Amino acid sequence: MRLTRYFTLVIAILSTASCALGARLTSIPGSTSGTADTFQDSRIKRPKPGSSFQVEIASYTGNVTAQVVDLDPEDVTSDQVRELRARGAYPVCYVNVGAWEDWRADAKLFPKEVIGKGYPNLPGAHWLNVSKQNEFFHLMESRIKVCADKGFLGVDADNVDSWKRDTGFRITDQEEIRYIEKLSATATTKEWPSR
Repeated sequence: MRLTRYFTLVIAILSTASCALGARLTSIPGSTSGTADTFQDSRIKRPKPGSSFQVEIASYTGNVTAQVVDLDPEDVTSDQVRELRARGAYPVCYVNVGAWEDWRADAKLFPKEVIGKGYPNLPGAHWLNVSKQNEFFHLMESRIKVCADKGFLGVDADNVDSWKRDTGFRITDQEEIRYIEKLSATATTKEWPSR
């Protein structure tokens, strides 16, 4: 069973691709250094710090009023993402990169030895051993590709703080940083939509 959760999200990170080592990642297609706001699709503007933000991870209602909307790619279709973009919203794709979730389509593909202790307050979720990321990274690449293919404009990579959590594994901050850097490189090399 999936529970609605509230996330502390920092909009400034969504507006700056270089902040990949924060709690979130983003890939900003069509941006060029020095020019701040316009993407290849002139109807979509880069979100600015302070932009309104809406999280619809447990289920998609379609009632989006915010400038930036964080969505689970398993809950929306490509058409729904395109419709949001046509309305001027900036859709961000939620990817839980630090925890295994038993309801995900790819859940059975994870090696058992990388699945750790239960994630607090989220039944069916368990920490991933990111120190053994090579054993499951291809699954994260596939998730990020789904984001790009569905027309999202960025990635919200969640749970990238396992080095300081009780995961059942010994994970160092350097291992976490390497994982985040690899995720960021994957997100920034994907073919993101221009409109």
